[in-house]
Amino acid sequence: MAHRLRASFRYAAGQRWDGIIKVLTSIYTVPTEAAALERFYAFAETSGGRHPSIVKLWEEEVWIELVPFLQL
Repeated sequence: MAHRLRASFRYAAGQRWDGIIKVLTSIYTVPTEAAALERFYAFAETSGGRHPSIVKLWEEEVWIELVPFLQL
């Protein structure tokens, strides 16, 4: 997942990276898909206007990889 975090940074200014990494890391470190989805929706709601490309990246590419990871 680290490579997906780095890919997300392409779409944000450097001064915002610390906040973004905390939120995105909290999404893939939860034990269930439902909890991850809840955190992702919270991120999309609060930051989607500022970082729509990150939200789109996670919806279209990252989530497909994340779901099997959470089911382990």
